[in-house]
Amino acid sequence: MEEGRPSSTALGAALLRAAHLVVDEEPKILKDDFAAVFSGVESEAAVRAALEKMQANFARHASPARAHSL
Repeated sequence: MEEGRPSSTALGAALLRAAHLVVDEEPKILKDDFAAVFSGVESEAAVRAALEKMQANFARHASPARAHSL
């Protein structure tokens, strides 16, 4: 983590909250309109693209062996 910058964990959480507003059906559990701005992706298309990138990155690094070690 760099001083003066949000952590990757904070950015990821904000992205997932923003994706919840875009992807999930009603009723919404949490309406966090600031999440998209905080995560750096302000359009619906950008939220969807960032979510796909996050999911692809997770899939590349996920494995049964790694899950067992956690």
